[in-house]
Amino acid sequence: MNLSQKILSIIKKPQSNHPPSPQNEHQHLSTFRNATAHLLAHVAFIDDNPDERELNVATDILVNAFGDTQEQARETIINAANHAEECENWYADLRTISHLINQEERLNLLSYLWQVVLADQKIDDYEANFMRRMAGLLGISDKDTNAIKVKIKQQS
Repeated sequence: MNLSQKILSIIKKPQSNHPPSPQNEHQHLSTFRNATAHLLAHVAFIDDNPDERELNVATDILVNAFGDTQEQARETIINAANHAEECENWYADLRTISHLINQEERLNLLSYLWQVVLADQKIDDYEANFMRRMAGLLGISDKDTNAIKVKIKQQS
């Protein structure tokens, strides 16, 4: 089950006696996808020097997590990056995501962001600071954060 399917299963759980409408489910998933794309683009461009490897990893994440085509995913990342000034409020994107996902999925999200950061094999100060803030806001311990980072470094 990919991340978008997990999100959909959470959204489908009725909060009341009325099941959510398919339109509402689609809207939540779309909101989650867009917020994730903004965060991926933000971390790729945070050092003002996006590497092609970072963009490729961000694209692959959208393909694997949300079922986008390569073209859709790449266009989404580029559009998010082009509107970086408008999307500078990454905290709002994070808040949107954190209301939709559980702790395991928060760990997955942090893993996605680390994959983008580490795609170019280096971590600059802006990236390190952003990742510390993201982990804290997602409620992920330093121990778990470091474990994720080490695992991704080993996979590279």
